[in-house]
Amino acid sequence: MNFIQNPGSLIDLSSIHRDSKRMKQIPAHIGLVVVEDSISCKDIAKVIVWSIGIGIPCVTLFDQKGWLKEMRHKINQEVTNYYNLLLSKEKTKMVLSCRNGIALANISIPGYSKPIRLNFLSNSDGRQDIVTAAQKLCSDSNFYHATVTDQEIDRVTSTLHATHGFPDPELVIKFGDIDSMLGFLPWQIRLTEITSLLSHWNLPYSLFLNVIRDYSNCQQRFGK
Repeated sequence: MNFIQNPGSLIDLSSIHRDSKRMKQIPAHIGLVVVEDSISCKDIAKVIVWSIGIGIPCVTLFDQKGWLKEMRHKINQEVTNYYNLLLSKEKTKMVLSCRNGIALANISIPGYSKPIRLNFLSNSDGRQDIVTAAQKLCSDSNFYHATVTDQEIDRVTSTLHATHGFPDPELVIKFGDIDSMLGFLPWQIRLTEITSLLSHWNLPYSLFLNVIRDYSNCQQRFGK
């Protein structure tokens, strides 16, 4: 699949890096939630590449029906192709490998040493994660002596982190006009900034950048 028909329209990777330098803060983990009736692997891959270029090392992709998980190998290939296209002048390459739904990227870019992780989830992952956490807590002999605060926050959160190995998403972009997250990581997004866009299809980089800028300028008060 060709991402760019006109080479002159290609976004310069160095420009994306410069944009990141102007940010006050960059999320360590971004969630891309698709609640649309169809998915464009090409356009999803572009958002992933922009996220990586801006300095976000963890990207989780979610749709309720599991289409993204089914298409993960195709998406991984699209990400690799597009990123390598952007890097063609720098003579560096991205290689993605996928294991158990988690894609790991090995990238060699001057000044960029973070490992890249892509996670593909569906509706069952959020519910099952909480069920698994509850089972682990109930099997813990010290669980019944824990305070309510420990039980509801610290113990559950640490168990969920152990299950997925990802930090909580700090920013989520929801694509589609449905006013619901449709089961996306219900426990992990308690403190997450959530932005809604009408569609991921043909999404311009400028709109993605505006979302990241808004996050960069926001002040998280954590319920205070």
